Amino acid sequence: MNQDNQHSIVSIALDFINHTYQNVFLTGGAGTGKTTFLKFLRNHTHKKMVIAAPTGVAAVNAGGTTIHSLFGLPPRPLDNETIKNIRLTGQSKSLLRELELLVIDEASMLRADVLDAMDYLLKEVRQDTRPLGGLQVILIGDLFQLPPIETRQDTETLQGIYQSLYFMHAKTFPGLNMLMIELTEIYRQSDSVFINLLNSIRRGRLSDNELNILNGLYSPDWAQKEAVILTTHNRYVSEINDQQLNSLPGLVYTFTAEITGEFLADNAPVDNILQLKIGCRVMVIKNDNTGNRQFFNGKIGLVSAIDDQAVEVKFDDETIITFNREIWSNVSYTADAENDSLKEVVIGTFKQFPLKLAWAITVHKSQGLTFEKAVIDVAEAFVPGQVYVALSRIITLKGVFLKSTISSSVIIAPPVTEATFLDSSDIHKINMKLREDKKAYMKDFLFKSFQWDHLNYATNPFSAADAIVKNLHDVSEKLQGYAYNFLDKVNEYINDENWKLLSDRLVQAENYFTGEINLKCIGPLKDFIKKEKNDFKFRADINRMKNYVKLFQEKISFIALASKVAKGVAEGINYLPFDIEINTLKKTTPTKVVPDTSLSSIPVSTEAQSLKLFLSGESIAEIASRRSLGIPAIEAHLASYIPTGEVNLVDLVPQEVLNEILPLARQMKTPSIAQLRPVTAGKLSMGQLQALSIYLKTFIIN
Repeated sequence: MNQDNQHSIVSIALDFINHTYQNVFLTGGAGTGKTTFLKFLRNHTHKKMVIAAPTGVAAVNAGGTTIHSLFGLPPRPLDNETIKNIRLTGQSKSLLRELELLVIDEASMLRADVLDAMDYLLKEVRQDTRPLGGLQVILIGDLFQLPPIETRQDTETLQGIYQSLYFMHAKTFPGLNMLMIELTEIYRQSDSVFINLLNSIRRGRLSDNELNILNGLYSPDWAQKEAVILTTHNRYVSEINDQQLNSLPGLVYTFTAEITGEFLADNAPVDNILQLKIGCRVMVIKNDNTGNRQFFNGKIGLVSAIDDQAVEVKFDDETIITFNREIWSNVSYTADAENDSLKEVVIGTFKQFPLKLAWAITVHKSQGLTFEKAVIDVAEAFVPGQVYVALSRIITLKGVFLKSTISSSVIIAPPVTEATFLDSSDIHKINMKLREDKKAYMKDFLFKSFQWDHLNYATNPFSAADAIVKNLHDVSEKLQGYAYNFLDKVNEYINDENWKLLSDRLVQAENYFTGEINLKCIGPLKDFIKKEKNDFKFRADINRMKNYVKLFQEKISFIALASKVAKGVAEGINYLPFDIEINTLKKTTPTKVVPDTSLSSIPVSTEAQSLKLFLSGESIAEIASRRSLGIPAIEAHLASYIPTGEVNLVDLVPQEVLNEILPLARQMKTPSIAQLRPVTAGKLSMGQLQALSIYLKTFIIN
């Protein structure tokens, strides 16, 4: 495939991701641009996206979080009983409900039991019975490279449940209807003989002639090649690197990484404790992002100078580069309900020189690196893809030196078949699917953006005297009518694929609705808040008005985003996200862990203690456990903050229950707990009944 075709495939993949709900498996051999694609997607989607990976190292390299951290999974085999006992925090549930796009990097290592656990939890949290709770998932990786990591315990526990632990053997996988898009243009190698040899090794279909070509690279004098050794076992790497370092004269310089917050040293791409000597061989673990391209991730040289703040490395091409300490981040995600977005939060950092001793490295740790030359020691390869990963790190055949000949028995193909995916080889057929899926997505996306029912329900006046809210409700209903008429018209443009006209009309709609909302809704609300902010008797009303302001501002944001998305579709571009917020963890000095006395150090009411924990993201069950109280007691604590607007009724009573109960409860003159109990038919706890009673007395019954 030429580069124009590769660009076309990349554009199709981005279009499916951004403008449809289609699940995608983006694959391709080593050096085909999968990592580059992920970096581009990170900054070119409007969807609320989280990046995750099966291992800590892969997560750090991808700039995301681990799947286990995101879903609260225990580090053991995940059978049905284990999965059903997983308890997510309130913050995790909010995040998974808000999430629109989950990207999993290094997907070849994603295990079937992990995918099924994700499926169960997403269905529960999102209250959606579709696979993965209807969440769009993008898998990026190569099934012919490193396989899922499994221990003996994993194999014994899950034996009989799964055909294998590859993700496509998960029980939920067939329902995902995964579209496979393969990148085939290789950028790391250019020699056609080497590329064909690598492709045969990748799929485990090596002919006798190709095996002879491969073993022709055996080098009895490998030790004189001054090249990194790629080997299969950690013990070999440690032995070689320690032996070589000790053989050098001079002082040993020891550098300990600076770790802040939550960051496991094992997840870093470099060693926690780095020992160097003048003359030692090191590998750079980063790319040159200055534009000069003087080094790359995997380039090898010799240390020529060392001090406390910097390490100087001289490379074979006589280039001398001074390296300072780099920072790697451990990322988590939170749902920002106030801004209707996901926040990417740096929860820990790891600061160390971007260097590793490079006499030897494991094949596993070499994934993602590029070498000009290397000694290949894979005679003891023991997992699928290991030989391919090792050889595909090297740019040319001339740079490959086999430490020993390779038997065909160690070139292991993974137990996978591409027939399990939707075929994307027919470009015409895939483009037709894209066109239809895009039309369906845009109709649904615009409907949600211009959907007014929530605002109409929220602004339903509590009494005839509630003049401000009645005015809001009247304006909202009027705008809803305009919105529905508008949607009828733009759906015609979508059916006709007249994206330019759609974009133009959405710009006009954005200007109109933004102006009307600001003038007739947000303006009067802010005037009321400003006028009455110092009058204590209006405290509850002011909090309520602030919530209305937030709701109308969100509607403006939704419409603005719809306009932006339509513009991207019309111009055939993939655009920057609407809003990205990144909170950086400030560097902190590690301190001794002491019991948390923040709740008892100053006099605080028991209700306020529960509220503080609830607003920090803890669930009601977690608060009850922490405070050794019953769940109804915590619900009652939180219910006392409904009049102030700090807690919403739906925080305590599920929306579907409210939809059933509220019409009956609104008719009561004195909604006491005793009167509400028969109406609710035992569906609510004592704390929830108290919450409903407070809500009705505060906002409904005068």
